[in-house]
Formats: sequence, structure tokens, C-alpha cells
Amino acid sequence: MKLTMFAWGNPSRGDDAVGPWFADRFRAREGENFALVEDFQLQVEHLLDCRESQLLLFVDACSSGGGDYRFEEVAAGPLVSHTSHYLAPQELLAYYQQVFKETPPPAFLLAVPGHSFDLGEEMSPATLTCCELAAGFVEQLLHSPGDSQWREFVDANGAESGRA
Repeated sequence: MKLTMFAWGNPSRGDDAVGPWFADRFRAREGENFALVEDFQLQVEHLLDCRESQLLLFVDACSSGGGDYRFEEVAAGPLVSHTSHYLAPQELLAYYQQVFKETPPPAFLLAVPGHSFDLGEEMSPATLTCCELAAGFVEQLLHSPGDSQWREFVDANGAESGRA
């Protein structure tokens, strides 16, 4: 089963560097069954990367939430009018349905809480610690590469939260 990890963010904006941090951490795994897409933001052009996979993992920073990370399944959502090229994973999946006239591959979001997103800042120690814990969780996911196995990590409330 081919898995594509989308890791996005801006390494010049403090904790927004979560996605690039994960890209650096997992880049060596790229191969036949694992693709890595790193960018500053999700864009409609990423539809082609989705089309080549059977399982999608989106990794980004979030500005809220408890715990060390949040893992949840995401599905196509409503298309939102926006003035930027930025898309949320749910919007990208909705465009997938619209463009390809088929259901997108199963998709999951790993969100790591950030605390400081100021320009020119380094990643905060708290977020770096959360990244390390979440990376261990991703290692578990990579040993069980299938949507049914990944759903077992998502609790009845719709999200698995990592706790230190």
C-alpha cells in the first residue's frame, strides 16, 4: 500500500516548522511505498500526489488542543471561498472528488500543537518535545500501513490524543 505524507509549514515562523521537521525526520524512508510531499502549504496541485497513493497522512502544526498531538481521520469537506492558495486537508479531498469524480484515498491528520508562530523564531522547546513524541507515534503507524489499522488508533471521540 502506498502512503503519502504531506508535511507543510514555514520553518521561519517558529512552531509552524512542525511539517518541515517531520519531512526531515522521515525523508530517508522515501521509496516505493512511501512518498513525502513537503511544502509551505497545501495547494490544489497536490491532487496529483493524492491520486498516486492509497493512504494519506497530513502533518501540520495546530494552535490549540491539549496533549502532545492529535490524530484523526479526515474526509472531504465543504469547499470554502478563499483568497489564498492555501487549502485545508478537507478542502483538498473535496477538490479530489470534484476533479477525479471518485472517492479520495483514506486520509488522516496528525496535528502537533504550537505555541509561537512569530516570524524569525525557532521552534519552541515544548513543540519540539511534542514532535518527538508524535514521531514515535508515526513510527507505529508506518508499521501498520492500512486505513483499518490506523482507525484503531482513533478513539470513539474521533481523535487519538498523545499524552506525555
